[in-house]
Amino acid sequence: MADFRKISKRWGAIFVVIALIVHTHSAQAAWLAERPFAEKIKQKIEQRTTENISLSSQYLQVDGMQRSYQLYIPSSARRSARPVVIALHGGGGNANQMLKRWQAIAQQQNFILVAPQGIGSNSKMGTWNAYGCCGQAMQKQVNDIQFIQAVLKDASQHALLDSHRIYVVGFSNGGMLTHQLAIHMGRQLAAVAIVSGALFGDEATAKDAVPILIIHGEKDSVVPFQGGISPTQFVAKAQQQPFQSVTYAMHYWKTVNQCQTKAFIEQTAYFNIEKNLGCQADVVLYDVDQGQHVWPTADQADEGFDATQVIWSFFKQHAH
Repeated sequence: MADFRKISKRWGAIFVVIALIVHTHSAQAAWLAERPFAEKIKQKIEQRTTENISLSSQYLQVDGMQRSYQLYIPSSARRSARPVVIALHGGGGNANQMLKRWQAIAQQQNFILVAPQGIGSNSKMGTWNAYGCCGQAMQKQVNDIQFIQAVLKDASQHALLDSHRIYVVGFSNGGMLTHQLAIHMGRQLAAVAIVSGALFGDEATAKDAVPILIIHGEKDSVVPFQGGISPTQFVAKAQQQPFQSVTYAMHYWKTVNQCQTKAFIEQTAYFNIEKNLGCQADVVLYDVDQGQHVWPTADQADEGFDATQVIWSFFKQHAH
């Protein structure tokens, strides 16, 4: 009986070992079957890690105030001087909004992205002093032109910037500041783009001709295409002066850029493109027929194009 028990235990141990071997082989087979999925997860983790390393928050003192900006440097942009896009958010917005619009294309096209943060009641709601608008930045007479120049200088300590290809793009209040930067910085900028921004009518004469792309919707109820005080109450309260019309802005830049020939008009189902190319620097308008106060994307029924792609295509054509 004792011998039988020993034999039973021995066989039991053997069965356990066999079961463990079978389980191990099954697990290995399952892992091999799922390996492509595991590799994808690994690649995603590595991609996120690389993105986190490439994206940083930077802080600096300007005019006695602590200011900040987000800096995105694609890993492939660390080996040589690369173009720089400075992306300015709208009034009440923040730097992260511009990162979302521009980070993917910065990675694809291998350029450095700088997203400064405006002044506001908190870090998620900033404004820019574009002289006629807006909010706290205007009320405190913050020198945002000096801030952007300081951001460029600071960014050059962290990345290799191509000084011949520095671009600025702004949405709404950020577009208003972009106008002012183009006026005051001149040939420091290779080109600028304004989405739903405006001038105010008392601008200084621009230092230099600057290539400019303007995108504006005719149904914009925040910064009206025809100008004036904003129909949107909280924006009207943030204004110090009426907005000038898109026609005024185009005339201003066509005069500065010395456009001598008649504009070429290209019509589409959603928008018209006015191209003034016989100038010292190009002046282009995307007049969006049903466009509202939004950043155009290809999937918006009233827009029909992706503003980020269009702007980057415009920027790529210009260097000084």
